[in-house]
Amino acid sequence: MASTTERPRDERSPLYQRAFPNTNWNVSRDELILLPTMAERIAYLTTKFPGIIRIACLSSSDPIQAHVERVRKAFTKIIRHPDHANKTGADLGLTTVPPTLLDGLLTRYAVTSSAIKLGELADIDNSIPKVYAGATIYFMVMMMPSRDGEVSAMHTESVIVPDDDRDETYITCTSISYAGPFFLKERQAIMGELHVSQIDTAASEGTLNSLLVGEDVGIWGTDIMTSFLGKEHTYLTSPELLSQCRTPGLEKLSNDAACLALFQLRLAYSIRLTQEEHSSLRRLQEINRLSTNRGHMLVLGRGTSENSCLANCFYDVACVKDGFFPANQVFTNSPESLFVKLNERADVVYAAKEPGSHLRIHSFLNEQDRGKHYDVVSKSAGEEMIKDVFRSKSIFNIYKGGSTTSWGNKYTTHGDELPEEVERFFALVMDIFASYVENWADSLPSKD
Repeated sequence: MASTTERPRDERSPLYQRAFPNTNWNVSRDELILLPTMAERIAYLTTKFPGIIRIACLSSSDPIQAHVERVRKAFTKIIRHPDHANKTGADLGLTTVPPTLLDGLLTRYAVTSSAIKLGELADIDNSIPKVYAGATIYFMVMMMPSRDGEVSAMHTESVIVPDDDRDETYITCTSISYAGPFFLKERQAIMGELHVSQIDTAASEGTLNSLLVGEDVGIWGTDIMTSFLGKEHTYLTSPELLSQCRTPGLEKLSNDAACLALFQLRLAYSIRLTQEEHSSLRRLQEINRLSTNRGHMLVLGRGTSENSCLANCFYDVACVKDGFFPANQVFTNSPESLFVKLNERADVVYAAKEPGSHLRIHSFLNEQDRGKHYDVVSKSAGEEMIKDVFRSKSIFNIYKGGSTTSWGNKYTTHGDELPEEVERFFALVMDIFASYVENWADSLPSKD
């Protein structure tokens, strides 16, 4: 049997190299600077560098992030303009805008939808959902063991457990929506339970789309399908579905069903939320209800290389918890660094006493079972667990194709420092794109 450690971490290639191999970045920058008009510069980028914005916006360097902030402000103006209240993100061609270019907790959902009008979104954004008390949010970290025994993949979901029984417990469930048949049964199970007829597949066209999306799915990442499930549906979360749907002969979904130990809930973090923070997160539930009532499943991020279950769970709480972590920095950090930040800020860290298929979400939510299967550990112990995971060679080789398509390669390269010539080119590209979106925003009729 072949080892799962054939392709080590050192074989990773950055996104910009995979998307645009053999590029002379200095020459390209000089060519771009010499073009006299905005139209010519945009045409150059859409022809030679389709999808460049999706990669260029991920760098954490100050010059690039200054232009990213300009883009966020311009998109906010476009999305909130009164003339667009009766339109959807799909109507405006915004479905492929990555989350890092959007400002706020809800706008990242709005632009990917053809079911929710922007005016409806604004109403929810301005609402104050009633909750009776604060809550605890748990970041649940599922790990998949490889044949060699090391962790080969991870998945995170978050659960909101209210302090008052009158408030609802719900789980943010994300499912990776690859092109092709991957995870088809899992998605169908969630959709069937929620009486949803389709995943929202709204597409955008034109220049904006060309700047944001490339054709190679292996480079540009996946869609993330998002659902907010009640406690009674915990077995419909992504790892539970993976565990059950992949077990031969097991079709009926049940909390007590036997499962193949694909993912095990080995690590969890708990963070306290005030009543106000709890209320803010409830707005996400309202968006979900609106979408599912219309037969649509929310899609959070379409083909975004920076997308990951961890980043999305992290972004939710970063948007509502003051001082937790700057929300707009979530997508410019690698998963490993996000875990370290999460570990620092957690109120409690839980680690499984023993690995095994018994480590499942519904048993973690049971306080008695939690005490039986998990220890409360120090933050230093939690950080060491995470570091051990990212030392695993198996985590960079989980999917067929190794270093070009693996979990580790896709989700741990965008936080890396860029070479100087690449950073200079990306800064120019983001400056041009910021001006492009600002021109669009400024062309809208005055609100007065």
